[in-house]
Amino acid sequence: MTVLRPRTRTINVRLSEAEYLEIERFCLSSSARSLSDLVRNTLKKLVDGASEEPALASSLSENALQVIELEHRIEKLSAEIAALRGDSRATDVAGDAGEAQESNPSMQSDGEKGFPPR
Repeated sequence: MTVLRPRTRTINVRLSEAEYLEIERFCLSSSARSLSDLVRNTLKKLVDGASEEPALASSLSENALQVIELEHRIEKLSAEIAALRGDSRATDVAGDAGEAQESNPSMQSDGEKGFPPR
């Protein structure tokens, strides 16, 4: 079989006999062609995953802000619907949403939690 991407760099790692046997058993039970392939692919996944974590945290933070904004919009729309209908039930629903937000800190904006706005 021809090697499509010849590799010339090496990394040496010292292992105990038990560690080596454990990795070798795992390699035999996996689809890896060799110990070298197994270790290379594992390290690549580790490095690729580490570079994705900050992006994931940023994405979660942005999503949390969007959820808070949507909650505020829903509250306003509920109040507008109640005003248009003249329906006290809709007003109660909007009021209940506000009470739920006050009792649940995760539903409060940063300013309501005592944090400075972002």
